[in-house]
Amino acid sequence: RRSATSVRIRRVPRPTMRLAFLLFSFVALTLGGKPVPKLKGVAPELRDKYRKATGGWLCDQSILPGELVQDDFCDCKDATDEPGTSACPTGKFWCVNAGFRGYFISSSRVNDGVCDCCDGSDEYDSQVLRHYGLPSCPNTCAALAADENKGVREEYDTLLRGLEARTTLLAEATSKKTEYQKELAGLGPKIETQEILVQSLQSEDQDYVAKAEAERKAEAERKAEAERKAAEAAAAAAPAQQPATENTASAATPESAPSDPSREAPAAGTEPTAPPAAPAPEEPSAPAEAPLPPIVSPFQEQLGKARSELTSLKNRKEELEKILAINFGEQSVMLPYYGQCFNTEVGEYTYEVCPFERSAQKSKSGSSTSLGSFDSYDGATSTIKITRGQKCWNGPERSMTVTLVCSSQTRLRNADEPSMCSYSSILETPAVCSSARLAELASRLKGATFAAPQEDDLPAPDLHGDL
Repeated sequence: RRSATSVRIRRVPRPTMRLAFLLFSFVALTLGGKPVPKLKGVAPELRDKYRKATGGWLCDQSILPGELVQDDFCDCKDATDEPGTSACPTGKFWCVNAGFRGYFISSSRVNDGVCDCCDGSDEYDSQVLRHYGLPSCPNTCAALAADENKGVREEYDTLLRGLEARTTLLAEATSKKTEYQKELAGLGPKIETQEILVQSLQSEDQDYVAKAEAERKAEAERKAEAERKAAEAAAAAAPAQQPATENTASAATPESAPSDPSREAPAAGTEPTAPPAAPAPEEPSAPAEAPLPPIVSPFQEQLGKARSELTSLKNRKEELEKILAINFGEQSVMLPYYGQCFNTEVGEYTYEVCPFERSAQKSKSGSSTSLGSFDSYDGATSTIKITRGQKCWNGPERSMTVTLVCSSQTRLRNADEPSMCSYSSILETPAVCSSARLAELASRLKGATFAAPQEDDLPAPDLHGDL
């Protein structure tokens, strides 16, 4: 169909139109205006403004006569003169949708033959529908409200059960936190006491070993002295026995014994040859002394146990400090999840998420791939970040984003890999169930957020008096 704009341009030259506008404004302000059709599609925040408008409509710091309001021609830059037509390209049409939620649609969709508002108010004068003999738009607001209310009711019931479970979880979290804080406070004195015990046992152990080593050294010195004296005595006795040995050797050699050519006097002019010396008897080497066994004090076993206990106490203190520094959400409600893991099977893999510790992907063959360690929890988005996992081949380190949703039970579902080596999953938990959301849903179930039945049109501005 031809636009009103094109008709207006042919019918009224623009200079003439401007003069007519000024003349009409004067007449309107003094004698009153001609009634115009009721306005449609008015935004809720402008309804009172239209009702109270008198003497014309304020448009771009000028007064627009009432006849030019909703005349299918866009006169105002803010499109407020055409709330119920498609004349203004930036215009917005408000669908009242009594019994459901009101919402805006673009003015270009007004009277275009397509039902956009559930109450059909956007097709109040649709030439397209009339041209093709189509029925007017049906009012589907009640059906939409019923469908939405069903979903709202289901969410409301889930949230209600979730909040009950959250109360139990919060009580457990509070108890655990108090227990951890109390344990941590008691570890300081225990560690100090244990350190004193370790130092005392260590001192006693060192004293015992030092004393034993001194005694062992003294014993070795006494033994060495005895051996030295024995050797000296043996050496002193050896010279007294030597002459008797020589005499005995002479007596044992008679003069009549046959001469030994080798012992005869050498011939004249030759030097005597000395007989070969007899080999000296080898003295037997003293046996090597076996290494002495280490000295074992009766305090070493106690000292070992005391040191082990001290290490355990320090490790526990460090662990508790780490746990209590973690952001477990509002009121530390998810503290009971520390140390717990949740699994879900997706295809050939089992995904394991230990919310505040780590995550892994396990295959049915038994292999396991680290998806990372706990990094942070964001309460605004209800997400847990797990990072620094096993590096992908020719790719980044693996990571996991866990999104928390309200539920009456805690379970892991919907693990996925939306991008290379970046995984995501959903953890259903009572921890993120919100009482504010419950109140909102309760309000919607009562119809508080649905538009109450009201006029879907308004009278045009009254042109009597000043704006």
